Amino acid sequence: MRLLAALTLAVGVAFVGGNLASRESVYRWKLGIHTDTSVKRNPSGRLELSTQKGKQVYWYVVYTIKNNHDEAIPLNLNAKASTDASDLSFNEGYYPNAVRAIQAKFGNDVMDNLSLNNFSLEAGKEVRAVAIFQLFEPSAEGAARRFEERVDQLMVKFDGVADVIKRSGLETKIENVQLQMHFEKKGDQYDPARESVVFVKQEEVVLDG
Repeated sequence: MRLLAALTLAVGVAFVGGNLASRESVYRWKLGIHTDTSVKRNPSGRLELSTQKGKQVYWYVVYTIKNNHDEAIPLNLNAKASTDASDLSFNEGYYPNAVRAIQAKFGNDVMDNLSLNNFSLEAGKEVRAVAIFQLFEPSAEGAARRFEERVDQLMVKFDGVADVIKRSGLETKIENVQLQMHFEKKGDQYDPARESVVFVKQEEVVLDG
């Protein structure tokens, strides 16, 4: 029987330890990041395109970044993905054809996450973004670069959602925030093109050393 599928989007600062800390942290700033509910179409899914290199398959998630702080914040998000089929992590990439296809579906104001690096988001403003991962069929050669899409669980991590410095009086410490968005993949795992990706829940985890 197929296991319950879950896909997790985790947005956090560079990991420096594995201990869970209290959520009652005070940061100089913290971005609000949520799946894009402004569109009727599913904001996450699978994309298949024909390119000069042949058929290419991508997984993507469209989300909104909002600056809830009272000052401008420079964005420096970096997405990684992993699955329950492997302990390996895979970096997001810049795929112009995929970006154009996603913009045609969700709107030209959607920017790929990598292009937002060094972009300064003004106080109270928000921007729509997409993180894109290229999928590969499993192979013995170059296995570290292979992204198996016939999986039940997938986790995506973004670095840079919050200022890492927590201040309490005169004390300061490094603390890492990780935002996790859980999705569920439903369908036939032996025919990934027929699967759908559905948002389940979002939670914030604090990791510190």
